[in-house]
This record gives sequence, structure tokens and C-alpha cells, in this order.
Amino acid sequence: MTTIIDYPMVTLDDREPSQLVDALADLGYEVEVKRLTTGDFEGKTTIGEIKRGEDFFSSIVDRRYINQAKKMHQTGKERYFIIAGNLTDERWRLKPVIGAVLSLVFDFQIGIIPVPNMEATIAYVIHKIMDTVDGKNRRSISYYQSRSVKKGLRVNTTLEMIRSIPGVGMGVGIELIKVFPTIVKLTGASLSELAAVPKVGKSRAKTIYNALRGR
Repeated sequence: MTTIIDYPMVTLDDREPSQLVDALADLGYEVEVKRLTTGDFEGKTTIGEIKRGEDFFSSIVDRRYINQAKKMHQTGKERYFIIAGNLTDERWRLKPVIGAVLSLVFDFQIGIIPVPNMEATIAYVIHKIMDTVDGKNRRSISYYQSRSVKKGLRVNTTLEMIRSIPGVGMGVGIELIKVFPTIVKLTGASLSELAAVPKVGKSRAKTIYNALRGR
């Protein structure tokens, strides 16, 4: 018996880049694009804000993040902040930033997810949020179907994320995924580890290393 996997629809704010819409569509989602008054993306039981680059730090300075957090909290939905940027930025260690993150987590029960600033990565995080929360209401599929589908999705999505890095084509992407099967492992790789991968080399390794850190 063939079972259809029913992916939920995700609503995306119309100010988000078209690349994010395409990346979500590639993951099998029906994407509704419209102006959202709260958050940047929304599912049946989830809502999230996407902060890119300097936007998160500037929202702490002007206290804008508090109003956004309050509005998200009032929806009653599961809440997330996806912060896309340089994961090694020293400002993460500053007391005002730490205080803001703790406030989001404990005062507003908002999950904080820092990721490299790439649309494919952001789309995959939204997918995992939807899969974990909204996915509770989906029709179940057999263990073997589930294992096969999830493995294929994970490999294909990781490959697409890797290929979104400047200078990385299909051939290099396949070599990278052999050594670093998840984006987490790839992000944690050193320059020398990246350069040691076939077809990568020192120059491309530096490009990949910097791209994963939003540089």
C-alpha cells in the first residue's frame, strides 16, 4: 500500500528572499507568501522570526526584539528565532547579548537556533521545526518507509546546502558529503580537514570555511 507523506503548508513573509521560497519548495512544502504582521514564517502550530547578519544585534540595541517576542508569545504557538550569521562572532559573549538570549528563552519560551547565513540552511531548519511540531498531526508511515524517506531527505538536503556555497558544484559537494554527512559536521571542520577532501584544495577550503561562518 502506498502512503502519501502529507507535508504541512508553511506561510512565509513576502519580504523574505525568493531563494528561501525555492529552498522550502524543494523540500516538498507548499509555500504561501504573504505579508505577516508577526514573525517571518508560520505553520499550523509554529511561528518563527528570521534574523540575518547584523539584524539580531541591532534589534538588541534598539530593543526591537522584545516587541517581536511579545507578539510571537501572544499567538500561543511554538516560537523560534532563527539567527543566521557568523557563528563565531565575539559579540555572542557580550552580557547584553547573553541577557537578550536568556530573556527570549525563559521569559518568552522562544527557541534560539543559530545557523550559517545560507537560505538552504534556513529552509532546512524550518523543515525540522515543522517536522517536529506540526508533523505530530501527520498520517503515520511505516518504519521502513520512514527510515528510507528520512535518510534520502537528509542526504539530498545536506547536499543542496553544501552546493549553495559559492564555488561548490555537484562533484565537490558529493566529495564533501562523503566525509561530512551532516551540515553540523561540515560546519565544525577545520581548514586543513576541508582542504584534505578530494577536489577541494586550500583555496576552495577557505571559501567554504568562511561561507559557513557568514563571512
